[in-house]
Amino acid sequence: NLNLNQEISNDVTIILMNGVEDSLTYDEHQNLEDFISRGGNLLLAQNRIKTDLTTQQASPIESDIFTFLSSYGLQIDPNLVLDLNCGKVNVQQNLGFLRIPVPMDYPFLPIIKEDNFNDDNVIVSNLEVLRLMFPSELIINDSLYNIIPLFTSSDRSTSMQEFFNLNPDPSSNPAFQKLNENGKILGALVEIENTQNQIILIGDSKFLADDGGGAVGENHIFIMNAIDYLLG
Repeated sequence: NLNLNQEISNDVTIILMNGVEDSLTYDEHQNLEDFISRGGNLLLAQNRIKTDLTTQQASPIESDIFTFLSSYGLQIDPNLVLDLNCGKVNVQQNLGFLRIPVPMDYPFLPIIKEDNFNDDNVIVSNLEVLRLMFPSELIINDSLYNIIPLFTSSDRSTSMQEFFNLNPDPSSNPAFQKLNENGKILGALVEIENTQNQIILIGDSKFLADDGGGAVGENHIFIMNAIDYLLG
C-alpha cells in the first residue's frame, strides 16, 4: 500500500489505484502529478457513479481525480453502461406461496467478449473475456497524448445517467429493453511520449478490488498483462 500523502520513492515505477471516492488532498494530487511527470506508470480503476445493489442506490462521485484524468485527454462520463452480454444476479420471484431466488441477466455487469477487444494492442489482443461491475463510459478528448481504446461494450449496449434504476427485475427496469446502442469505451491507454510512460484507465471502480473484479479469475490475465506492459 502506497501513501500518496508522502513523496513517492524513485524506486516505484507503477501505481495501482482503485475507486477514488473523494477529492485528493493537495499533497496527494501533487505527488501523483510528480510521479507521472518523472515517468511513473498508473493503472487506475475508476467510474463516476457509486452504486449499492443491496439498496439499489446510486450517486455521482465528486472528486478532482476526474480533473487529473482530463489533463491527459480522458473523461469519465457520469453514467452507467449496460450491456446485453452480462453477468447474472439472483432476483426473488414468487412461486406459489414461496419466494425463491432466480438467476437473471443483469446488464449493469457487462461481460466483454473477444470481438470487443482491441486486436492491435498486446495487453488485450489475446483476451477472451473480462467482467465489469457498474462501469462508466470513457470519452477520449483531443489531447497532446496518444490515447488508445482497449475494449468496449458490445453493440447491444445503452447508458443510464441522472436517474439510476438499479432494479434487477426486467419487468421493473425498462432500460433492459433498450440495449441497442453501439459499444461504449470502457478501457483505454494513454501514451505519454515525452516521458515514455503510460496510464491505463478502466471505467470500473471495483475492477481491482477483492469484493469486485479482483475476485474474478478472467480479469487476472488482463491485470497481469497491464502490469507487464507498464513495466516495459
